[in-house]
Amino acid sequence: MKPKHVCVFGSSKCREGNAGYETAYALGRGIAEQGGVVVNGGYGGVMEASAKGAKSRNGRTIGITTKEFKSTCNKFIDEERKVNSWQERVFALMSTADAYVILDGGTGTLVEFSVVVEMMSKKLIPRKPAIIYGPFWRSVKDILERNSEIKLGFIETAGTVDEMIRFLFKNSAHDIKTK
Repeated sequence: MKPKHVCVFGSSKCREGNAGYETAYALGRGIAEQGGVVVNGGYGGVMEASAKGAKSRNGRTIGITTKEFKSTCNKFIDEERKVNSWQERVFALMSTADAYVILDGGTGTLVEFSVVVEMMSKKLIPRKPAIIYGPFWRSVKDILERNSEIKLGFIETAGTVDEMIRFLFKNSAHDIKTK
């Protein structure tokens, strides 16, 4: 059985010592401890932290980068996959992953969250485990669900890294909620 590929979305701006960085590091470590592969955008912040956490447990990492950005891939990425545009990057991240985790971030993370939700809601991609982390994303989910047309029951919420890891590795594609 192939290892579960978990895509970690989040801020490129957080740095070591920041709570967001430490959460991403612990998440990457936990994914690797369960035999999973960390997939992310390959740059700094949450991407670096989750990859660094995975590498601390000899885990495997994949970074999907774009030719549009001048940044270089972080040193904790084992395999860089470079695409032409940020739009291609979002879809490459989604198609590579077996599950998604959305951590705190800015407008890029908001776009990634929105595309994941839209694609799964419209059944354009199979439902996969998807987790939002922390009070900001809980608030976003609550606001969106005020609209009766938006159903997000398939998006799990978590308040700790342990909750995320338990959810990611107890579920398979066949037992995801289909609300």
